[in-house]
This record gives sequence, structure tokens and C-alpha cells, in this order.
Amino acid sequence: MRFSRRRFLKASAAGAAFAWGRANGFAAGISSGSGAGQIAIPRIEAMPNIPRQFKVRDWRQVTLDLDAYIFDLDRKGPNMPLIWIDKSRVNFEEDAFGIYVTVSDPRCGPTENGGQFHDATCELPALVGATLVGIDKSNQYGRNWVSMAKAFFHKKDGRNVFMDLTTEFSYKVGGAFGIDFWYDTLPSLMFAQLYSLYPREAMFEELMRATSEQYCKAVAILKDDPLKFHHQTFNFATMKPYDGPKEMHWIEPDSSAAFAYQQMMAYDRFGDAKYLQAAQCSLDALNAEMSSPIYDTLLPFGAYAAARMNAEHGTSYDAGKMVDWCFEGGSICIGGVSAAQWGDYDISGITTMHEDRPYLFETFMLASSLVPLTRYEPRLARAVGKWMLNAASNARLFYSGEIPDEYQIVPELKAISRNVIAYELLLGRSAKVYDPAEGALLDKHKGASFVAARDLWESWSPATGQKYVWPPASNFSLYSSTPVGVFGAIIARTGDENILQLDCLKTDYFHDAAYPTHLYFNPYADDREVRIDVGDKKVDLYDAVAKRWIKKGAAGKTAVRLMADTAAVIVQVPSGAKTERAGAKLLANGTVIDYRAGGTS
Repeated sequence: MRFSRRRFLKASAAGAAFAWGRANGFAAGISSGSGAGQIAIPRIEAMPNIPRQFKVRDWRQVTLDLDAYIFDLDRKGPNMPLIWIDKSRVNFEEDAFGIYVTVSDPRCGPTENGGQFHDATCELPALVGATLVGIDKSNQYGRNWVSMAKAFFHKKDGRNVFMDLTTEFSYKVGGAFGIDFWYDTLPSLMFAQLYSLYPREAMFEELMRATSEQYCKAVAILKDDPLKFHHQTFNFATMKPYDGPKEMHWIEPDSSAAFAYQQMMAYDRFGDAKYLQAAQCSLDALNAEMSSPIYDTLLPFGAYAAARMNAEHGTSYDAGKMVDWCFEGGSICIGGVSAAQWGDYDISGITTMHEDRPYLFETFMLASSLVPLTRYEPRLARAVGKWMLNAASNARLFYSGEIPDEYQIVPELKAISRNVIAYELLLGRSAKVYDPAEGALLDKHKGASFVAARDLWESWSPATGQKYVWPPASNFSLYSSTPVGVFGAIIARTGDENILQLDCLKTDYFHDAAYPTHLYFNPYADDREVRIDVGDKKVDLYDAVAKRWIKKGAAGKTAVRLMADTAAVIVQVPSGAKTERAGAKLLANGTVIDYRAGGTS
């Protein structure tokens, strides 16, 4: 969990918040050996093209099964149900719902902490992910779960943005309310995604506008602040940056990415120029960083925003640099994305803390930003495609049904997980930073190269000062699992098990008109042909990576040839569409099909 990561940070790197830069800075570059004009990301180059123990789960089915498991208020049995109705009505005269952060999380439930302790970063991804795979969460089981998400908008205390909890708790409960940029901004970014999926939901436009106004004002304040975005968080009640006391202080300079993303979404929805200016101001700050500013999940939002702004507004942000930062990591918290082999397993493609503590939640979130990014910056197609092949396979290692019992902390309880609720952490023997109890845990599993578990963290009751007792079932993490719909919506199979079809539009929120667009990566050392279903109507297939039409008049299941060790971003254009140029863009019937068409005819 988030609180423990700060505790580990303090134990392992005192003062790191002021010395977070990487010595060598940006190391990515243009590579002609991995596809013409492709940007190579060194950490991804260190990953295998096809990981060992390769297996891609049916992530869509996992999403459907998880949704049915979580949103069953009548489920009986130990540790059940996983959800409750929060009747506190802090911000709106409407019930909300709560999902346990972990199974049997002692802070959660209808009676603990007044029924109010539940996380937006657990619940909003559950709504977004289920919707992405086709579930209407505004009308399910006789309830409008989407409307209930309003509870996280802080109207009562005047913040007028979405926060992770519906009301304020001390961080000692295990939350980080009001002291942590990523925890305090991520819910507003997730709400923008939910609003994009439910644009007609009552009050959502009003709440999006109010949130956007606050973010716009905050950017103006941070822009003129001597430290810019280099703070711990921003207090939306006082409209001032916040930096904690010495014993609980760090900085999160990647916060500029959060402001850039939210303001870009606001501009794309409302068209107000001040939001575009604020997005550019935030990206100016992010682009000016000399080394990776990453703290947790915010930086990928900035990389995506940079690529999209370049494509749509003619800016020149270094999206490749930002993507490289996501994978190489920094020294504050996130250690980059793994490119490792532990025993018989490849662990490559999973986001880590301190380079060697892989987590699932951040991995799902990274995919949400990077796959749609390739529409706007196809020079990153091979890098993202190769990474996703690793992540799509190796993310399964967090699930009890996908690894041997000796690799799990509580295999005797795996029936609770139903193979859809994941462990939070993979604890490997190479870990440089771990709790002493985790060392003892590894000693008990001598035959395993890693152990799937939860983070060990401590939380206190603000009322009694007593530690919570974490039951064994709490090793199964709902907050880690709910974003699975990102994989479920993006990832589909082709006729070749090692070549995935990745949907570039599913998580491209508030995007302009677009034709179906998919990313394919051929991991083989030779050319391969795959069959893809393009539907009944005839389409012409355009590859935004190769800058050429690869097939005309295709319909139904059609064969596509992919060159060795390369990627393609294939757009399905209605056959016979009129093409034209507008600067660097190539359009078909007025819809952009390539933002970087160059001299293609």
C-alpha cells in the first residue's frame, strides 16, 4: 500500500526527496535496428521479446468475473461481501458504495470508521474498467454505481476536486489524505475518464467543470511558485502548495503530469483556451526536468498528454524522454519497470518500487496511458508493443491460480481470491528494500524465487492509537485488482498466441473522431502473417508506423503481414475514403489517421 512505500523510502533513502535525479538523465534514442525511425527505450530493450513461461490470461473474462464478485451485496460467507453501502452522505444527499481495499481490510466496512473509509483509487478503476469491457455500471443490479462516484468530490470542505477518501482521515489510518500529490490528484484524473464514458450522467459536467477550474487556478499558483511543482502536494482548500514536516516530507515533481492531463481533458471537453494554456504550462515544467521526476503513477499521464499535445496542437514535447523515465524510474519511489528473470519466471514488464519490488496496480495504470499514446507518437509503437507483450503475460503472476502454492504467502486461502483478486506485491530475493518480516517470509519459502504477498504496512486508529490487526485474507488486494479492465479492454488475441492486438482507442479518453486503431508487435526474428477481423464492411488498412497502405478492400478475417521484430499501428479506414493532408497529418474523410504522416502519399 501507499503508506508503506513512504515508510520503506524513509528507511532506505533518507533525504532522497531532495536528491531524486538520475545521474545520466535521458538515455533513449532513435534506433534503426528495431524498425525504421522507432524510439528505443533501453529498459524495454533489456526485456525478452517473448517471456519465458509465456501465457496471456483472458483479461476481459477476468474483468467480468471480478466485477460480478465484487458488486454482489448479498454474497455470503467468510470475508464477504466485498462491498457495502456507505450511507454517511458527506458531500451529497446520496448513498455511496465502499469496496474493501484488501479482503477483510480492518479499516473498511459498514461499521468501521463510520463506514466512510474506502478509496477512490480502488473504486473508480472498478467502474472505468468494467465499463471498458461493456458493462453499464449506471444500471446494474438495480443501482447506479456511476452516480455514487460523486461521493469523492469534496464539496463540503470547499476543495471542489475529487479526493481519494470521501472525508478526511489521519494518514495513520493508512490513507494519505491531503499530504500526497498522487493520492490527491489521481481521483480527479480517474473521474475525467469516467465522465468521458458517461457524459450524460447527472451533475458530471458540473463536477468536471468545477474540478477543472480548481486545477487551472492551481497551475497558475504553482507556475509562479519558486519551487514550481516540486512540492509534496497541493491543498485545494487553501489553494497553496503543501510540504509536510521534516519527518514526513518528500517531493513529487511528476505532479505536473497530473495537472497537464486533467487540463488537457478539460480543454478537449469544454474547449476553453485557458485549460489548454494550463496544460501546456504544466507540460513545459515536466519537459524541462533534467532527470526522471517519477514518484508513482502520474508520469505516464504526462507522457501521454505530451504525445497528444504534440499531435493535436503542434507542440514539441519530448514524449520519448518521458516514456523512458517511466521505465527507468527515479530515486523517490518508483524504480522503473522490471527487466528481470527470477528462477524459472520472467518478471519483465512490471512496475516496481526501488527497482525490485513489482506491483500490479501501477502496471495496469501504465498500460492505460501508453497504448493510446502510440496513436499520437507511432515512433514508440515497437517499444510499447514489446513491453505490453511482457506485461500481458507476467501480470498473471500476482494471481493465486497462476503460480505454485510455494510461491504464495497464503495458498490455503486462495479460494477466496477466485483467481481474480490479486496479491499486491511480488517479493523477490534480490530485493534491496524490504521489511525484516519480509525477510523472514522469504526464509519460509526457500524453494521459491519469489513470494506473492501484500505490502507489509502498519496503520493506526486515530481514535485509539492502536495498530490494526491484518488478517491473512488481507493479502488479497482489491485495489491492486480493480484496474484489470484496462487489460481486459485493450488486449485481444490474434491467430498467433505471441502476437497481440492492442486497442489504441479504449483508453484514449475524449479523443477526436477516429477509426478503429490497433497496435501489433511481431516478436519473432522473421516475418509473420496474422489474421485479424475487420468486420463486414470493406476497409483499407493503413499502417501509421510504416506510413503506407498495406491492404485495400479488406473485409471479415483478413491476413496482415508483420515484419520481423517490428510493430504496426493499423487504422481501419472505410474503403474509398478521400484522403488529404493538413500539415503533418493525413486525413481520410476528414478524420486523422496519421498525425506524423511526413512525406507519405
